[in-house]
Amino acid sequence: MECKRRGERLEADAVAREYELPDLEGGSEKQRAWALSIRAEWLKRMCDGASRYGDKADVVKAALVEAASSKRSTEWWIDNRSNLNAALAPVYEEALRRKGIAG
Repeated sequence: MECKRRGERLEADAVAREYELPDLEGGSEKQRAWALSIRAEWLKRMCDGASRYGDKADVVKAALVEAASSKRSTEWWIDNRSNLNAALAPVYEEALRRKGIAG
């Protein structure tokens, strides 16, 4: 189990570096690790699906990264883990509008 957690943490750290995500605040070390994994899994899944937007994929990815970066609380990621798409939709849609894509 410890090995699995370590692997998840390494993956979450890699995603955070790749997308230059901010550190999360609050919670215990275990809670932060869990929240970082939740955030990384969501962002990776969403960015992987962005290719369906063709020439706008990079803009969509940037909006997703902006949405993920806007939530810096460990507690927020844990509390919203079952409803991330809906919880992040307002920030994501606003980011798309600012980038010239109607939400």
